[in-house]
Amino acid sequence: MELLAIAVNQNLDVEKMRALMELEKDYRGEQAKAAFMKAMSKFSGVKEPIRKNAGGNQSKGPRYTYADYAEIVDCKLSFSHTKGPAEISGGVVIMQEVFCNIMHSDGHGEVFSFIAIPDQKMAGYMSPSQLLQSAVSYAKRQSLC
Repeated sequence: MELLAIAVNQNLDVEKMRALMELEKDYRGEQAKAAFMKAMSKFSGVKEPIRKNAGGNQSKGPRYTYADYAEIVDCKLSFSHTKGPAEISGGVVIMQEVFCNIMHSDGHGEVFSFIAIPDQKMAGYMSPSQLLQSAVSYAKRQSLC
């Protein structure tokens, strides 16, 4: 806004003001990207293994453990997940891509993905919906990591 005020005070034409605004936008984008990369390097630089702090148990299946999000994230980055269309064969979901959108508070973000593949060995212990949700939950954690 300071650049815009200076441009108006000096009667710069519209094209010069646009060029100044574009430079400012590029500068802020580079600053946001630098802050994002710094936060990501802190996140990636964690030397300790991520502890599996949560678990589940199927009625007839084996007990399992996993790391929940709070155990994975501790870097002041925000994230959200979206899913692509499910690939279906013979009425059964065989895979679904999960996208993790990681954002820094300064505005820069990047997207990472992981393919969710339901474990058909668990088909007798879980419903088709549970199989897919289990795979999607795993893909969410993996795309974040």
